[in-house]
Amino acid sequence: MIKSTIHRREEVVLELAEPFPKYTRFAVDRFFVSVAAIQELWDKQEKYLHGTVKKSSVGFPKDLIAGAHNWEKGEWAVQHAWWGASGEVKILAWAVMDSDLVVGLSSCAIGSETTCERKVVNDMESADAVKKVARPGPDAWKQYNKNYGGVDVGDSKKAAYTLHMKIPHRWPTSLFLKFLFETSI
Repeated sequence: MIKSTIHRREEVVLELAEPFPKYTRFAVDRFFVSVAAIQELWDKQEKYLHGTVKKSSVGFPKDLIAGAHNWEKGEWAVQHAWWGASGEVKILAWAVMDSDLVVGLSSCAIGSETTCERKVVNDMESADAVKKVARPGPDAWKQYNKNYGGVDVGDSKKAAYTLHMKIPHRWPTSLFLKFLFETSI
């Protein structure tokens, strides 16, 4: 496992997790999920962390997703890594092919197979535009989907409604309007 120096985002995770009791599970945005954050949170506070990560994240096993471009929807893989004084703590790296490849890290999942209900958009014109489909995947993916929301939904809405404004020589006004737009979503 990679044991890197602690960065600001790991410090933020540790600071926000401080008031919670031991063995609490945190689902966070992918900016805050890293191998180092998971290790630091467990080593210093004995708390769990999970969420999605970028495929290029430091410490994410690249061999796990080496052939993923050939995967069909519903295919998935997991890989375990152990660390700690006696190897008692595990990080689960997981990858699932949904509409696109979704990868993540978790310290609170075991990697067992389960099914996850996913919303699938059929035809925008019909009354049955969205239906639920059960797809196989690891338990970490199901935990992620259970906690999906907040930042992820906000990011999706923000991408759909972008604010493009040019206000020359008036950057405070532009900044204020962008801030207002961000908080209104």
